[in-house]
Amino acid sequence: MGKRIKFWLDNWTDNGSLAEKFPTLFQLSNDKEASLDKMGMWDGHAWCWVFSRNRVLRGRNTGLLAKMYAILSRVQLDKETEDMLVWKANNIERFLVKSLYGLLNPSPSLNTIFSFRAIWRGLVPSKVEVFGWTAIINKINTRNMLVKRGILDTSAANCLICLVEEEMVDHLFIHCYKHWLIWSKIINWCGLAWCWQVSSLSRTLWFMENFRKKHG
Repeated sequence: MGKRIKFWLDNWTDNGSLAEKFPTLFQLSNDKEASLDKMGMWDGHAWCWVFSRNRVLRGRNTGLLAKMYAILSRVQLDKETEDMLVWKANNIERFLVKSLYGLLNPSPSLNTIFSFRAIWRGLVPSKVEVFGWTAIINKINTRNMLVKRGILDTSAANCLICLVEEEMVDHLFIHCYKHWLIWSKIINWCGLAWCWQVSSLSRTLWFMENFRKKHG
């Protein structure tokens, strides 16, 4: 129990790390990298916390210690259970790609436009599915994105294919005039003739998926 968890440094409570919440107590601690099991002892079946410090607490610091103990009192430790990693983004406490997507993109707007079931079908290699997913949620490291992160100079933001506009996800896959030639062939192959009014990759794929369902 608690041998792998850093008492002060890890986010093992609902309040973030104790070192960040109680910096004064952290500085007074004798062992700033102590594991959880070194910060107390078992009294029968009850765990008693022990704060080892390098000098006597006075004034405001005693109140801080009481607040920290109040937080610790809500933590239930198990004497027999071994430490394990738990995924808190879902009810089953196990990692799922779907729950990770929910954290990365909490807005439901895309789901109302495009069904991700069209991607996760196993029809192509998994790396292709992941690439398609990252493109839909606008997480590809386009040149525009790399400029914003300071990795590329502002002069390097333009698309390397057309050299005219900034390389963003929608431009890269739809609006680049050279890529539009590919879309034109797809539209002609589908037997369509229309003005291109779709502004985003997700809406484009939504349209193509629904057209496929209707015309099989």
